[in-house]
Amino acid sequence: MSGRQVVPAEKPSKAGIIICIVIIVILIIILVIVVILYLGKKGTPGKCTASSQCGTGMVCNTTTGVCRDCAADSDCPSGVPHCSNGLCFQCTASSQCPAGLPICDIAGQCVQCIADSGCPAGTAPSCFNGTCVQCSTDAQCLLLNPSTPTCDTTNHVCHA
Repeated sequence: MSGRQVVPAEKPSKAGIIICIVIIVILIIILVIVVILYLGKKGTPGKCTASSQCGTGMVCNTTTGVCRDCAADSDCPSGVPHCSNGLCFQCTASSQCPAGLPICDIAGQCVQCIADSGCPAGTAPSCFNGTCVQCSTDAQCLLLNPSTPTCDTTNHVCHA
């Protein structure tokens, strides 16, 4: 007998198997979306010369020959009425936002804030995903009121 010892392979963990399955599902979803987008286009692939060659709800930018969501604000639906670089957004400048959501963020959405400095001190001093909230961390609660040092990160309120 040789001095080699055969080490049995370890079984993959359940977590590893679940991660692999999730990755496969995500890849399948991406593939389906790409196929739907490709099949949703009318006409042959290539540059468009008229909006009739684009998919439903798309317009042809005849300068670039590319089908896009919009070429002008008038091509966009009411919820996202502003056109920028061929895409429809809620806003392209803060002046287009209502008083309660006065800031146009980089994603083209009207929000309350983009930093803590845009929130009122005391009641909702923390900016979380574009909304002024009481807290997003325990440290913020401790500063506001030491008797309620814990932040409920689901509802963004401090509690004891």
